[in-house]
Amino acid sequence: MTYINDKTYWTIADRVYDRDLTAKDAKSRILPDWKIVEPEGAMLHDTNGSGFDATVFHNEKTNQVIIGYRGTEPPDRPKWSVAMDWGTDISDVVGGRAKTLEEVHHYYENNKAEVAKLSPQVQSAFLQYEEKYQNNQFTQAQNLYDVVKKEYPSAEISTTGHSLGGAEAEYVAVRNGLSSVSYNAPSIVHLLPDDLQKKVENGDFQKTNVAYVNPKDTIGSGVKDAKPHVGTTYFIDNDYKTANAAKITVPVSLPVERENKWANFFLGPKWTPIVYVPITLPMMQQDAITKFYNSVLGEATHSMDHFTFDENGNISNPLYTMDGQLVEGNPRVQAYEQMLAAQAELKQVMGDLVERYGGQLGAFGQFAANALGVNLMGAGQQNGRANGGAYFVGNKNGGTIQLTPEELKHAANQMRSSLHGFSSDTRASIQLFQAHIGTSESQSLTPLAHSATATLDRINRWYQESITEIAEYIDRKGQEFTMVDQ
Repeated sequence: MTYINDKTYWTIADRVYDRDLTAKDAKSRILPDWKIVEPEGAMLHDTNGSGFDATVFHNEKTNQVIIGYRGTEPPDRPKWSVAMDWGTDISDVVGGRAKTLEEVHHYYENNKAEVAKLSPQVQSAFLQYEEKYQNNQFTQAQNLYDVVKKEYPSAEISTTGHSLGGAEAEYVAVRNGLSSVSYNAPSIVHLLPDDLQKKVENGDFQKTNVAYVNPKDTIGSGVKDAKPHVGTTYFIDNDYKTANAAKITVPVSLPVERENKWANFFLGPKWTPIVYVPITLPMMQQDAITKFYNSVLGEATHSMDHFTFDENGNISNPLYTMDGQLVEGNPRVQAYEQMLAAQAELKQVMGDLVERYGGQLGAFGQFAANALGVNLMGAGQQNGRANGGAYFVGNKNGGTIQLTPEELKHAANQMRSSLHGFSSDTRASIQLFQAHIGTSESQSLTPLAHSATATLDRINRWYQESITEIAEYIDRKGQEFTMVDQ
């Protein structure tokens, strides 16, 4: 996994507003190494329908894909597309229509026989809801991901977008376990299924899904109170309370003495030109109308222009958490470094297990050893102790293998004796990753840790069942040989 910096996501989120971006370009005119692609069957530009629009970027060198979802069309674009985007903003993002449509869709799909028994009017209503669901921008955003995943099954896919596009990026990301970076996106937590909303509350997506928001922007930060996003929200330049403090503008002019003392005596002092000074009112917030005006007009705080980046492409604005704390360093870089450390630790633990027990797993053990770059312990050795092994006698040309019942019994016992050690080591490894899950610093590693523990648990069960079955088979054969000898 190669780190993708903030500016790459910002550039894609910003440039997807350009209607001239097509896959005809051999390479993206925006970013080196990234090529615009159009996966087969993908609905990318439904500007004459729902208003949905997106562009897909592929990096062949790193095998990474970024889906850039476009935000609400600017006012100078075709009226239909602008109107449909505003309809999505109001009905889905604000009104929560997308979740209702999805719930009706699932009911319809799971109960078609029952729906068919209802009156024609009710059936017609279900069909109308289904049509709205299929033509909904959030549904289309998910459908696009499905097509991209099919086209690039082994690629690392992430999403990005600004405004409405950022909302769609977050929506798709948390539903499919993807990373996302959004800019001034409205919160869509309320559009998610209840189980995902619970995960958002638990902080499951804090390190994988990042929302950069101007706290002065109504759309991204909320009207009166700070609105949380699906992952972690970082306010730029100021904390929410400071950025939204109520201000009044006071005209100020100062007296200045005249050069001629007689003129100063008879006419009084001169006054400096009036300067309008903003004064923050303590314990008060600016009104919603002023904030919204400055979001889309005035200060244009909803614009992408307020985000800045350093020479490495990482965001350089001061970042603040939802509770007003200044963030040290770049949180996405830190999360990436933590993930690499966890992967290295996982590889080491898995390598230790395979090194110790791979020789007993046959071809699977050798394959795992090659993949992890470890050497299997010598036959009959485990931690430097004699393992006994199985005493088989034969020849390389496939001649008859000669075994005694005692040797078979010894081999079966040795196989059973290895079960306890293997099980103990896998349990220790599982406990290691469970400990990682329980630490606040490792919340970003939760998916990795869960995957690792599940994999280790499956390997342990498989090993226990397989070795037990083989040992029992060898025992039976030994008993059969003994009976034949008698």
